[in-house]
Amino acid sequence: MAKNSLFAALVALVCAACVPDSSAPASSSKTQMPDSPALKSLYIQSCYSCHGTGVNGAPRTGNQQDWAPRLATGMDTLLNHTRNGYNAMPPRGMCINCSDDDFRALINFMAHPGNLPNASK
Repeated sequence: MAKNSLFAALVALVCAACVPDSSAPASSSKTQMPDSPALKSLYIQSCYSCHGTGVNGAPRTGNQQDWAPRLATGMDTLLNHTRNGYNAMPPRGMCINCSDDDFRALINFMAHPGNLPNASK
């Protein structure tokens, strides 16, 4: 009987670990998308695969800790890195037809998705 009780307690403990953390944010970088259809399309095609998860050190969309040191360098530096590539990021971030205005909008969305009028969670 003690083995059954121990087994039941172990199963309950394992199952409890699978319950989502209610203190975690409601949305993650994987679920945050721009409301603007044009910006959303650019984000999905060129940014999401790396910035949605932080692959290869990419700053994750909406993660203030990831973006703070980058934002501190200024938009001109961020645009330069985007145009020319930086670390694992390829030149133009794989968005060959993006304008500087597109890049600014994408950077602003990724750095502050909840603060922009064109962003949804």
